[in-house]
Amino acid sequence: MYNNKFFLNLTVANLKRLKNYILPIFISIVIILSICAGAGIIISKNIYKAGVSSKVSIAYYLPDDEDKKANNFGLNIIKEMESTKEVVNLIQVDNIDDGYELLEKGDVLYYIIVPESFFSGIMDSTNPELTILFRDNSQITAYISNELFCSYARYLGVAQAGVYSALDTLRIHETDSDERKSIQKLVNMSYLDRSLNKDAYFDKIEATAEGNHSLLEHYMASAVMLSLFFIAFVMMPYLQGYNKGLITKLNTYKTNSFHIFASNFIASIPAVYVAFVPCFIIISIITKSFNPLGLIWILPSILIISLLINIISSLCNNQFTANMAVLVFTLIIAYVGGGILPQAMLPEAVNDFSTFLPGEYIITNIANSLFGL
Repeated sequence: MYNNKFFLNLTVANLKRLKNYILPIFISIVIILSICAGAGIIISKNIYKAGVSSKVSIAYYLPDDEDKKANNFGLNIIKEMESTKEVVNLIQVDNIDDGYELLEKGDVLYYIIVPESFFSGIMDSTNPELTILFRDNSQITAYISNELFCSYARYLGVAQAGVYSALDTLRIHETDSDERKSIQKLVNMSYLDRSLNKDAYFDKIEATAEGNHSLLEHYMASAVMLSLFFIAFVMMPYLQGYNKGLITKLNTYKTNSFHIFASNFIASIPAVYVAFVPCFIIISIITKSFNPLGLIWILPSILIISLLINIISSLCNNQFTANMAVLVFTLIIAYVGGGILPQAMLPEAVNDFSTFLPGEYIITNIANSLFGL
């Protein structure tokens, strides 16, 4: 009973000490929020800015043979695909030497030489090989091009298998030669079109929003999360304000490190909440939206942030180490949680890892608190 009463007195004393930090917290949160929000606005306005991406230039040569019409048909399908239009610039050359010259000058990244009887070779399973020359395979554009080539090769393989299946079916039904030729031509064109022209089967994902909120709102929520974590820089003297002598004295009253941690955690909850209030007011004024229930919905994030700050504080021996640990930890969970780059742009492994860190949940909860569900 005496131990519980002393713990209560310790918590009350911590809350009283908190009064000395209210003004620094207010000033710091406004400065930190301005910096984080400014950076978020710049990122959200420029990360998807039109024209920032460049196309991969690819030169190609087509032989003037009996397959030229079919080859052009296939290439025209590829050219008309939205995915190709966005990332690839196809340049046809009149002769083989012109392509080598473009590649040497650096005007194209890849040069494709199509062999004679290429299309018919695919359909009769002789499979003539394309000659593909590249200038530099270290760039991300080279990686994208390679992925495109592999994708189109798989599509052609599917078409080839489908054509053979259709022809085998025709032979089983004992159709005559003229019928087979007519149907074979139709099947060839149909499968080539169905295999290469895949745009209608794909959903286009725009990584310009995170969940129910716009990209700008998402980055504002991320800025608030960073600001609330960085308040630890102001609170660290408060959290680590117990010297060894005072701790020894507290131990005589059967108060251990866990009691100090619990007391600091309880006292830091209102501190972090007080830091959130000006963020809520400022963003509500800027966005001209007010969500009063957000002052209640924010409580889970307040509890998580307060707990994490206190855990880091208790594990570190001094204020400098604790501040650096808060900085590194905050940046990691912000990145993994989509607070620096939207999750649609993060590697799959990072997105899988985000489940085990609180960044994504905190940002979502803050966004819901600021802008509603």
